[in-house]
Amino acid sequence: MKNPVLACTAEAWGYGPASKLLTVSRMISGSRAAYVSGSARTFAELNGAEYDTIVDVGSSTKILEHTLEADHLLNVMDPCAALLAARQGVPTTYVDSLSWFWRWNVDEYEDLQREAARMLRMTTAQLMKHLEGVDWHRMVPLAYLWSDRVFVQRIGRPDPRLRAFGDRVRECGAIIDPKLTAVTRKTRAGLVSLSGGVSHVARLEHAQTYARFVSSVLAGVEGVSGLSEMLCHPGVASEDGEGGQISASLSHQELHAALMDASFILAPAGLTTALEAAAAGTAMAFLPEQHGGHLANAQLLDGGRGVYPGLLLSSQLGVTADDPAGFIEQLTHAYAKILESGPTSMAQLRERLQGVVAGFVENGGASQIAERQRRRVEELTGGFEGASTIAAAVGSAMGSRGVE
Repeated sequence: MKNPVLACTAEAWGYGPASKLLTVSRMISGSRAAYVSGSARTFAELNGAEYDTIVDVGSSTKILEHTLEADHLLNVMDPCAALLAARQGVPTTYVDSLSWFWRWNVDEYEDLQREAARMLRMTTAQLMKHLEGVDWHRMVPLAYLWSDRVFVQRIGRPDPRLRAFGDRVRECGAIIDPKLTAVTRKTRAGLVSLSGGVSHVARLEHAQTYARFVSSVLAGVEGVSGLSEMLCHPGVASEDGEGGQISASLSHQELHAALMDASFILAPAGLTTALEAAAAGTAMAFLPEQHGGHLANAQLLDGGRGVYPGLLLSSQLGVTADDPAGFIEQLTHAYAKILESGPTSMAQLRERLQGVVAGFVENGGASQIAERQRRRVEELTGGFEGASTIAAAVGSAMGSRGVE
């Protein structure tokens, strides 16, 4: 009997989609072929043993020039891959962990249906031209329509727009590795993670400036001796700022082991990182934003409760651009100016971060904050069973032999 082939793809934005793809795909038996680009490709290669084949598709849109040799597609937030699979007749399970974030109007649902059908009829050349000026927020509901089943990660109240898709779209809990559990005794003081940071919008030079900035802020903050080694996208691993050596990110399993062993983590407000930290019983504080999604995530996770300490700076620095690329450009420029301005500005930021770290290391603060954050995440997501739910659905779609 032929071994089923699962095509795997994730949005080329950062750590979150790649982590969810790794988590769910390893729970499904059969051959796994990753069709990835950008940060998703980087993390697939860091975890090469999880995939039988890794295909570098070049970019988010260039995947449309490829052929999916697979029985099913597991797709984490890659609308173009959903379009490709629909054009080639490959059944698709689409996963969206940020459904609340996308700006589209449910009153346009019939227009979306017509547009989805029209794009299926276009030639590849026509599609490439069409996608040059596409609204990526609008591409998300189109991806839902191109997919056979959609799972959206539950975050807060249900999105009423999703009712338009009927049974096609289903909510699930936090999509994280079920093996991530809280341990009683933490042996590592803390962890700094900049694991994502390179995408089709956040270029390598942006990530390098951000890494230098964070490294410089950390320099001189008492109580972070265990944090001098920072984990980041391999493309900035050669950067060595004042705060210490910046090391390439670990494999998925190694990173999760480090997270479970750490009493706290300092990281940008990536949603997946926050969910994983909550499951691991590891307190989290937000480092300054690298892109606009971090600000939105921080506001959603904290919800005005003061549960998540941190050092959010975009509003203070006057970063107001609405589009993702413009936001990152403005923010990177602001961080570069602080780096150039000398010790005074940096000293103020270090003092603020010092207060955050002190709250973790004094009087068992980290464990208390971790418990509050876990309760908040459970309130938002309803639990941590999302990966198992999705894997079971994909396994069922591929046949009973599809689940390990």
